[in-house]
Amino acid sequence: MGMSIVEIDARGRVTIPKEMRVQADKALVIPMGDSYMVIPIPSSPIEFEISKSTRTAKETAEKRLRSEVRERLARRRQG
Repeated sequence: MGMSIVEIDARGRVTIPKEMRVQADKALVIPMGDSYMVIPIPSSPIEFEISKSTRTAKETAEKRLRSEVRERLARRRQG
């Protein structure tokens, strides 16, 4: 799956190209500096450990995602 250039409408909405769409009703949008990461949320998402607070779980997920994005961007720049 490659990259695509999309248009942003007057209300700030973006239409995801058909070939990139996934089956999800909701998505998590994480600001990443001057870009965003969009993560589809499946209808039955993985449950976090009950002992962790919601805030801790969110922070852990965001750290992992940021790390993964940095790694992918670094690989693209090298390629």
